[in-house]
Amino acid sequence: MGTADKGWRMDSDLPERLETWISIELGIAGIYHAFSRMFAEAEGFWADLARQEENHATILIVGKRYIQGGQLPQGMVPASLPHMKSTLQLIEAFRKEIAVGRVSPERAQQMGLALEETIEEGYLLEVMTGKTDSEIISRLQRLLLDTRSHVLRIRTFVEKGGYP
Repeated sequence: MGTADKGWRMDSDLPERLETWISIELGIAGIYHAFSRMFAEAEGFWADLARQEENHATILIVGKRYIQGGQLPQGMVPASLPHMKSTLQLIEAFRKEIAVGRVSPERAQQMGLALEETIEEGYLLEVMTGKTDSEIISRLQRLLLDTRSHVLRIRTFVEKGGYP
């Protein structure tokens, strides 16, 4: 039985974890938008990833309605709050590095991979592998598959030489 099927309940820190996850998605989107402005030759690549991260945040914002109605399946937001806060700290460290203006295209790719792999590590395995009849969990699984797709897209971008 997957985590998604263990029942319905609301963990006491679930609202905070959901808000933190939304902040993570929007923070990553901001970093990708910065990369799209910094590297004209890869503007479309980074802008597309940024839009997808914003879409992820939108899905999670909609999920907040289920919290208010007490209808959020257990396991929708599986990451621990300390792990999520460390991801926010990583995002902030990257923002500061970007603000200094010394980010090379290679460093941008490293940052993107680090962010996507951190998110993947915290959320992907626990939720994505379970079978579910829940539309909420099904949408979250799609969100997490997109995250996995981001890792593969960035790696492919790097392997193909990335920037001209």
